[in-house]
Amino acid sequence: MECIKAVKNFRGCEVVEAKRLVYDSIAWKDVAERTNAMWAEAGADVLFISKGLKEQHLAEIAKKVFEVLGFVRTEERFSSNYPPDEHYFAGYAENIELKVWDCDDDGMPDYPFRVSIAKATWRKGPNVIVEDERKIAEILANGGFKVFVPRGAWARADWDGEGQVYTARSA
Repeated sequence: MECIKAVKNFRGCEVVEAKRLVYDSIAWKDVAERTNAMWAEAGADVLFISKGLKEQHLAEIAKKVFEVLGFVRTEERFSSNYPPDEHYFAGYAENIELKVWDCDDDGMPDYPFRVSIAKATWRKGPNVIVEDERKIAEILANGGFKVFVPRGAWARADWDGEGQVYTARSA
């Protein structure tokens, strides 16, 4: 966004033209390529989830997600990397780490929360949790969440919105 503003001010053009100039540049392509490689390397699967049947706010959603999946070690963490409220919830198991956070975009308003699944690091919990994103999606759907498993580069502005929906069932 800063690049677009700078080009707009320097060129004296409209935002749409500045955006086109930035996105068509070689420098932007280099940044996008490195970002895509970083996402692929991170190895985290991400699920989009709806509000629960009763749960409406992040703390309630995270509590229910961890409960349904069987996490016993959880915590709230603070980070400016998790807008809009600069916090998220993490659950730890012997084999995986799960994060739950508010989504900061309006691209899929039916799914205002994100859940990431990554291999466990040094923070671990006492139990082993299912690792497969599709199985986790099924468990969350059985727990009352509508779940969307995105396909492709979901974090990119030009993502096509493809994915699989898991319909919520009563908890």
